[in-house]
Amino acid sequence: MPTTTTILMDRCPDEVLLAIFTISCADDGFTGRSLSGVSHRIRRVSALVKYRSLAVRGAAQMNALVAHLASPDDGDFEQNVPKVEHLLLSMNPPEKVEADESASKVAVTSQPKNEGNGASDDKGTGEGTDSSNEDVPKVLEHNRAQEAANALTPLLAVVAPTLRTLFTDFCPKSDALLPSLPRLATLSLPSVESMLRLPSPLPSVSRLHLTSCSQVDSARAHSGRQPFWDMLAASPMHGTLSHLRISGVQFGDVAQFLCVLLDVPVVPEGPRELVDLSSGQVRCISPALLNAHAHFPPGSEDEEHARETASKLSKLKNVWIEGRQYVNRGWCGTNSLLHGAVIFEIQAVARQSQRRDDVGRVVMLPVRDGEYGSEQLLEDWLSYVHGGPGPWTEGPDL
Repeated sequence: MPTTTTILMDRCPDEVLLAIFTISCADDGFTGRSLSGVSHRIRRVSALVKYRSLAVRGAAQMNALVAHLASPDDGDFEQNVPKVEHLLLSMNPPEKVEADESASKVAVTSQPKNEGNGASDDKGTGEGTDSSNEDVPKVLEHNRAQEAANALTPLLAVVAPTLRTLFTDFCPKSDALLPSLPRLATLSLPSVESMLRLPSPLPSVSRLHLTSCSQVDSARAHSGRQPFWDMLAASPMHGTLSHLRISGVQFGDVAQFLCVLLDVPVVPEGPRELVDLSSGQVRCISPALLNAHAHFPPGSEDEEHARETASKLSKLKNVWIEGRQYVNRGWCGTNSLLHGAVIFEIQAVARQSQRRDDVGRVVMLPVRDGEYGSEQLLEDWLSYVHGGPGPWTEGPDL
């Protein structure tokens, strides 16, 4: 016997139902799949929007989605190509935890037993240890990332014309020929290096989140690695980017570059406590020290380079920084104090930017204990798809 809801839906014009389904299909794809099983009419009306937002986990799901979208069968009533607007791609399949546990057990049982007393070599020769067992998760993660990267190009080729939001936890292949993404406006990637592998231009990207950036420099380090801000300025979205979040920050001249980029003045605030985030040790930092280190020396080569780089990011006026706790594994606490100073300087610049309306804005988020993982990526993606701020959320009062 038909329910009241079914009767009301049967009386609704297709145009009204389509508007309702467009709003409703803003999740990981569950609503769209559910609508397909209601009735032939509901399946037909929802066909164009039921894939509006999708969370796809693992290379197998990505390949299956490509096959389905590229060759819809006649029973789908899809006379037009379905529109995919919001897409989350994760290299981790739904069964990741179970697979990791099974692989670890296999690795343990396959290790040869040591002869003799079984004691490990204190001199670090590696004898008597199961070091390969510790590498199993890394190998699995590497394989998943490679498989997902291989599946990325054909998937983007299908969804590129309508794609507006893309969140992913793996990097595209360096030699991948990715299709043009003319409508892509919001992007989340694992690193700044992965940006350089995207197709150029990206004329609509205004929001970017980089989820794992430990070293954020504007000057070339002794290692010869290209500076973070130089790579951002050379990226396909440098001319349109207005909102940037960087997660995982531990070291670098972040505060100094932000002062140049956003025209934030450095004003001494009086003595403040600097906390070693790994040991909890508290030290006092003077206003003179803050004023000396929170900006580049005027007229210096570093300042001139920062101004040149910042000029290529002319629309970037809103920056979110999320630090990551540094774990000191040695006897010397120099890096821990350096990390604390970096966080302190960013907080100081964020306070100054929030007190004035005529400069850019810096939001300092709480320091994260651990990595920004796939589950957090999904949570932020769902928030953004539902109309929330996503990863560009308001920070605490400083």
